[in-house]
Parts: sequence; structure tokens; C-alpha cells
Amino acid sequence: MSFQPITIKYNYKISDLIRAYRRYRSKTLMYKIGLALGAICLIVGIWYLVQFNLDTAAVLLFLLALMLAFDLVRLLRIWLAFKRNEKLYTKEIEVRIEDGGIHSKTDDAESFFKWERFDEVMEDEQFFLLIYGKWMYTIIPKRIFSDPTQMQIVSEMFREHVVKSE
Repeated sequence: MSFQPITIKYNYKISDLIRAYRRYRSKTLMYKIGLALGAICLIVGIWYLVQFNLDTAAVLLFLLALMLAFDLVRLLRIWLAFKRNEKLYTKEIEVRIEDGGIHSKTDDAESFFKWERFDEVMEDEQFFLLIYGKWMYTIIPKRIFSDPTQMQIVSEMFREHVVKSE
């Protein structure tokens, strides 16, 4: 099916980056390992707490469990990178979605990705996540669409052109 090109403009927010990171991470093996290690630390921490009352090791294990389960260090790094490079992240991006692929443009950079370059598209209620490599993805927030019909057309374009869809 042939679609009319759609041009959209938007700026990233820190919440877009964090949500996309969490969404992508949720499908990785490291996420499952982090949850498992966090659960083990939590169980050992509870055991320490029962055996030795309020022991420092128990508190440290609880903190480690939180850090592993929620990947707090990586989230802090994303936040710091955004704050250090806020002008770069918040530049207006113009994206043209067409039958040949996706063309992105800012005032100092341009790129074009053919549909074949994308491995997968992940969609939820807040954004489209176009994956083109390990830990490499493009975020298109749904908040930028004022017209639900336009968002539906974009969703159909992604489903038609990107093989694996979730």
C-alpha cells in the first residue's frame, strides 16, 4: 500500500528518553538478570534482617536490590547526559515518514533510514520506538500528533514496512 508522506516536528523531553530506555530495556536479557539479582539481594537482605536485626549489610543489600531491579545508575546517567547536552536533545527535529523510509532533520544534521534498516518497531500508548540495532533506536513520541488519524496512518506505515512488530 502506498501512503502520502507525513511530516512531523517535535522536541525530545527527558521523559521521552527515560520511557524509551525502560521500554527497550524490558525486552533485554540484562533486564531479567537485573531483576533476578535484585530479588536475590532482597531475599538475602531479609534473611540478614531476621538473623541480625537491623544490620548494615541488610540495608546495603536492600539498596543494591533497588539499584539492580530499577537500573538506577543507568537512569541517572541518562538524566545527566540530557542535562549536560540539553540544547542538543531539545533541538526541534523534523521527521518525514514516507514509503522509502524516514528522513530526519535538525538545523545542523540530516539522516535518512530506509525501512530495511529497521529491525523492529515497538509501540505503546506514549511512543513509537524504531529499533535499528542493539541499543540503537529512534523515538517518535505520540504526544506530537494532534490528529489521531495521522497517528493511525503512521502506525500502519510502521507495521507495513518494518517486519517485526510488537
